[in-house]
Amino acid sequence: MRTLDNAPRRTRAGFTLLELVIAISIMAIIAGAAIPVASMAINSKKARATADELEGLQLAASEYFRDTGELPTAIASLETDPTGVSGWAGPYLQRFSIDPLSGLSQYAVDAWSNAYRVSASGSLLTISSGALGGVHGDSNDISVTLDVTPIRREQTLKTIALINGVIVKYNETYIATEPLTSNYSNLLQQLVNRNYLPSTAPFELDAWGDAFTADPATLTPVVRITSTNL
Repeated sequence: MRTLDNAPRRTRAGFTLLELVIAISIMAIIAGAAIPVASMAINSKKARATADELEGLQLAASEYFRDTGELPTAIASLETDPTGVSGWAGPYLQRFSIDPLSGLSQYAVDAWSNAYRVSASGSLLTISSGALGGVHGDSNDISVTLDVTPIRREQTLKTIALINGVIVKYNETYIATEPLTSNYSNLLQQLVNRNYLPSTAPFELDAWGDAFTADPATLTPVVRITSTNL
């Protein structure tokens, strides 16, 4: 007959309260360390996505300027035809959807769903994101700046080359009888009157919005023109 002292002991099941507290504390410490790391990784990914999108917006803005001669005042101008802007040939962004958090176009907001800021001054266009926090003007900003000076120069040189080619042809016939005046507006009208140009409108101003001038300014009759911005 087995005595009580020799009976097998039951195996204890479960954890004590102290063990549960220790386990929960360890899990909380691990979670507390992991959350900031995960948050940093997420924001880093958003920053890269925003920088990539800004490069695309910069390219779209340059094409907008080539067509219109103006800098866009808003991202929306790159997506839909703005009123009062001639030459628009967009959309300059490939397909767009609505950001669910802001209700704006996906291109109008950064990866944090905060609206981009668009500002233009002279030949410079800056598109910026407030990044994490959405506050513009601090060290977190992500931005691109488009300088359209090279585009202005390229377009102006093309127009000058075209007009100078026309002047050469005009002078071959009329330099003795109807020499071109040094007043550019009158010169342009002479070329139109003799059917060397279809109209004056596309050739009146350079890409900076200034009238072309005779080259050199004192030369009569005129044999070529230039821009004061070159």
